[in-house]
Amino acid sequence: MKNLIELHFKSKNLDIRKKTFGYSRFMDQKVTPDVLCFISDCIFNHISGNKKTFTIKDIWVSGYFRKNVTRHFGKPSPDDKRTLHEYDKFVSQPIKTLLFAQVLEVKITGKQQHFRVKNVDLLKFISIRSENAYVFLYHYITKVLQDSGFYKNFESYRNFYLNNTLDKEKFADLKEKFISFIIGNTEIKKEFEPRRIFPKILNIFSAEQRIPGTISGHMSKYPFLHQFEIVL
Repeated sequence: MKNLIELHFKSKNLDIRKKTFGYSRFMDQKVTPDVLCFISDCIFNHISGNKKTFTIKDIWVSGYFRKNVTRHFGKPSPDDKRTLHEYDKFVSQPIKTLLFAQVLEVKITGKQQHFRVKNVDLLKFISIRSENAYVFLYHYITKVLQDSGFYKNFESYRNFYLNNTLDKEKFADLKEKFISFIIGNTEIKKEFEPRRIFPKILNIFSAEQRIPGTISGHMSKYPFLHQFEIVL
């Protein structure tokens, strides 16, 4: 399925500096392999019922989402009004990543966004298991960073580790460069959000490259590893 991902990205330009629709939210705090897999599964379940388009709310209020989100993530009921803001991010952030990756497309009517699946095969691949979503995210993140001219900073970070010269200062330097890059090239203007996005990007890159990632805001002592649920 690696060819499916590579073919999808081959003719696309995901340079966030071009400021195409959705560029500020190409990646976000809730976009982890398990959550992306689950939301993709919810979308796939929705369109399997002969529904060609959907809104974020359609996924959020669906019986499939409501039944499985508590089962798989141990979250409180979606009916709990205290969790509304958290659930909104839980659903919308992965959808926005899939949109910028052009797995989905959107038509805006008034204030309403109606999404349509643009690459059904790739969405299905992502939805099968968390490890598939991880593979997709690694290729997606690499593509975005390369097209946006920032990948060289991650390469330098990796090379520091391979040359046994990586330290906390070089880790902090990468983080600060990333924060400045996001603030300078997106609509995000405060450090708080880039600081929360940075681990989601670095840890995917680090797990694939077998190098230190970040835990609780600090560089991990050992190469970062992702754990996946076992699908029987």
